[in-house]
Amino acid sequence: MMRYERLDAASLEGAVAVKSSFSRNCAGGDRIGALRIAARFFDRSVDTRTFKRGMDAYNNPDLYRQLEKDPEQLMAVAFESLAKKFSL
Repeated sequence: MMRYERLDAASLEGAVAVKSSFSRNCAGGDRIGALRIAARFFDRSVDTRTFKRGMDAYNNPDLYRQLEKDPEQLMAVAFESLAKKFSL
């Protein structure tokens, strides 16, 4: 059974605040800040998982190196996906 939630004024204002914060970070060149916001999206899309992986690679580069993954490349893929998804 699907559950639908009603949007009240507070959650709508919160969504607008996140959108403006995201736009401000993108426009200001703060790619890590924009990625941090995008990594908090709660859908299970491939893009969101890419954002989360990129943010994790930024926060824990040594762990990804131990896993034989290049954290810089993971972040670059996340930034590229972010730019493509949001037309930056």
